[in-house]
Amino acid sequence: MSSLDLHTHAAYQSTLKEAIAIVCAPASEPKFGIFRLTDPPGLDVVMNCRAKESFHPHPGDMAIYTDCDGAHVRLVSGMHLEIVDLRNRHDFSSASEGTRD
Repeated sequence: MSSLDLHTHAAYQSTLKEAIAIVCAPASEPKFGIFRLTDPPGLDVVMNCRAKESFHPHPGDMAIYTDCDGAHVRLVSGMHLEIVDLRNRHDFSSASEGTRD
């Protein structure tokens, strides 16, 4: 996760401990990942970070986030998942929501 992803997710996880971050990167393989900050130490490290740049390093000597697949989240083969990118839409009233079958 980028430092921008980490800081955005820290705000969610600090108020809702079971929060997860789904990070999509269509040009990469795998195309998405499901993560959460370690607690401790990751959540504290990110919440106490005072760097002003949008993208900046965090300590590399500790795991500040972890992959959730298989532990906190389970991906089930054959289950429908729809991810809709709403960033370029102007009319959000007709946006479809993801469904699970």
